[in-house]
Amino acid sequence: VEGTTRFLKNICGMWLLERCRKEWEATNNYSYTELIDAALTVPAFRSLINPDAPCFSNPTSMIQAIGHYCKETNQPVPQSYGEITRCIFDSLALRYKQVFGYLQQMAPFPIEKLHIIGGGSRNNLLNQFTCNAVGVPVIAGPSEGTAIGNIMLQAKANGLVSDIAAMRQLISTSIETVSFEPQQAEEWKEMVARWTGGRWRQRPGRGGGAEGKKGVRASAGSRTAAHKPRKSEVRGPRGRHSLRLRIFMDVLPPHGSDGA
Repeated sequence: VEGTTRFLKNICGMWLLERCRKEWEATNNYSYTELIDAALTVPAFRSLINPDAPCFSNPTSMIQAIGHYCKETNQPVPQSYGEITRCIFDSLALRYKQVFGYLQQMAPFPIEKLHIIGGGSRNNLLNQFTCNAVGVPVIAGPSEGTAIGNIMLQAKANGLVSDIAAMRQLISTSIETVSFEPQQAEEWKEMVARWTGGRWRQRPGRGGGAEGKKGVRASAGSRTAAHKPRKSEVRGPRGRHSLRLRIFMDVLPPHGSDGA
């Protein structure tokens, strides 16, 4: 659009938690408030996973897949819904930092800010964890990124806005966003170093992690849609020196479907 370049990297988002919530519905329909409150009672980094590991793409049971991964990597297996939620949030934030670092290395300009858009931008706890991990300011919102982008392109086609800069200015002055600043810098810096070095996932008697020696991290839709991909993007030289991370609020398969 407008001569910019979108540099994409597929990443995982709230798909993990949405699948767990679907399983919990059989006994308890936990709200996001309940899940977040429970996650805050669990020690940080107790159990970690690689959210992009193939075993999490569409398992029969996401809860069992997470437990098996932690067992295979010699970590405590999360049991309660709070432990599972904390595992997911910590792991997502660290994975975002890992891929954020890759993009920083490849971008021809410094990336000094992270924009989180899409349905997942409403999760303030994950937004703060992500901010802590990446170490730069985070701006969350708008949550309806796809719809707003569609409206802006229609506005340009009808001559209501002149270019992409005008679109961004109109969006920024019309829609409320939430800003986050990094916290607990030393704790997260140490964990990021362990994460990128693979020292959190050593198998008993083996070196390396569950995804091998090398591992190269959202818009909302209806609950009846198929699993949506997750994207991150770096604006080209004509855009702002920031990274826009689209955290998709992953949606569930149709009721009664196995998601295949």
